[in-house]
Parts: sequence; structure tokens; C-alpha cells
Amino acid sequence: SRFAALRLRRARVGESAIAGRGVFATRDLAAGELVTRYPAAAIVVARARDRGVDGVTRGVIWGAHVDPGLRDAQKLAAEWSTHNELSPFEGGVYSVVGHPELAGDASYLGHFANDAAALDAAAGDGGVEEYEEASSRLANAANAPLEGVHVGVVATRAIAAGDEVLVSYGADFWRTRRGGDG
Repeated sequence: SRFAALRLRRARVGESAIAGRGVFATRDLAAGELVTRYPAAAIVVARARDRGVDGVTRGVIWGAHVDPGLRDAQKLAAEWSTHNELSPFEGGVYSVVGHPELAGDASYLGHFANDAAALDAAAGDGGVEEYEEASSRLANAANAPLEGVHVGVVATRAIAAGDEVLVSYGADFWRTRRGGDG
């Protein structure tokens, strides 16, 4: 569940020039500063690439903060996890998923952070180095495991008020979402 007393006012959601909505700094942020948290509206107990819709239905743990009317495992599998899922630990067996309708708490906006670069799965492994270089160069924050399933978005360099907070999703993210064999 969420920490009720966490009162971060360092970020907001707004329209992004990169894709849909994004996270923007509400004040100047220093490198190493916690910007926001990844919300974990749901925890999916299985690797994303190893599960189907049935696996998601049986392996979902919903956060206490998610209204029962918003809990839809089929949408989670078909839509939300495409853009709002994060596997916080390498080789982990669970993922955290942010609910795309829950953007009201500035402390939990990490699922709206965009990657400034994208890997074209059709390019195969030929585009991985270029993607990783661009994504690394343009990212100003990173998703960082904090404790258990809690994940924070931490500034990796100074971010000016009004700038978009950008993280690197990694090549595997793009491969699994765009039809590659990753």
C-alpha cells in the first residue's frame, strides 16, 4: 500500500511532447533527490514475458489504495501493463503496475515518466546500442528499488522546474512491447 504521510510535491503530470502524459518537476531538483514514487497499484507475480492473460488474472495483488471499481485484471493484462509496468529487480518474478487513472497524488506519479528514446523492435539488435546511448544521455532520473516492491524515481542529475522527468526503460522493455524477441 501507499505511505499515507508521504507528502512529495516535487512533480506533476502534464502533456508531454514525447508521448501522451509525462512527469514534470514543480521545482528545481538536485541529483540524488527523490522526485516521486512508482505507485504499485498492482503487483503482478510473474515475469511479463512468461505470462498470458490467465497468468495475470491469477497473479495480481491490488494495492489497498485502488478502489475496487478500478480493479480490472483483463485491462491490466491487455492495456495498462503495456505502458505502466516496471520490473524493479533484474530477473525478478514480479512487476509493479501503475493505474493510468490514478494521477492525483504527487508522491506516486512514476508510472507517467517517459523515456526520451525508443527502440524500434523491427531494427533487431542493430538499434540497441544507439537506443541505450540516446536513452542514457537524455535521462535525468532513474527508477530505483527502495524496499520490497517500493520503487522511487530519483534524479540522476539536476532537473530544472518545469522540465520533464525522463527515465530509461531499457531495451528489453521496448522489445517485449513492440513485438521483438527480447
